[in-house]
Amino acid sequence: MIPLKEVLALAAARHNTLPVAVLRANGITASGQRTLVEDGVLERISNGVYRFTGGAADETALCAAACAHRFGLVVAAPTAGRQWGFRQMPGRPSHLGARTPGQPSDQSGMVAPVSHPLIADEDIVGREDGVVLTSPARTAVDLARHLGAGQLRSVIDQVEHEGMGTAATMRNVADSRLFGFQGGVRVLSRAQLGLPA
Repeated sequence: MIPLKEVLALAAARHNTLPVAVLRANGITASGQRTLVEDGVLERISNGVYRFTGGAADETALCAAACAHRFGLVVAAPTAGRQWGFRQMPGRPSHLGARTPGQPSDQSGMVAPVSHPLIADEDIVGREDGVVLTSPARTAVDLARHLGAGQLRSVIDQVEHEGMGTAATMRNVADSRLFGFQGGVRVLSRAQLGLPA
């Protein structure tokens, strides 16, 4: 018998997104996984990623699904700002972008591959819920192209006031962004991630 209580607890802890690795690590076999899909408990989002069908598909669930995707994505820009609880963030987008090396740059990206040359390892934070996002300092710097001067100042003040970063940290992040690769953006729709529009 499949431990349904455990599956529900796993799903709740990861915003209803369950990578196969998490299922296996918690004793759910391939056969058990198929049964959960056939019974309508889980639905396949993409290769190796499943979603609990009874859970809400909010923005954090979308972020968890994107980060669990095989491309190894990192939530960035306004989406990361909303995940950090920054004030002054633009409204929720209908898509997330995935930065892909070797393509022209686009300012609308919300998600970038972990190996993106412009995102240093120290600028990446992985949460226990499966969401991987840019650090508060990196996010604040990225927001310079999305917010007006007053809004950006408010975010910088919040980062400093709440102890998420210092002016020096944000300056170092900004300096490191002056060099490197200009990534392109590939859009992942909510539907492609298996979430309702």
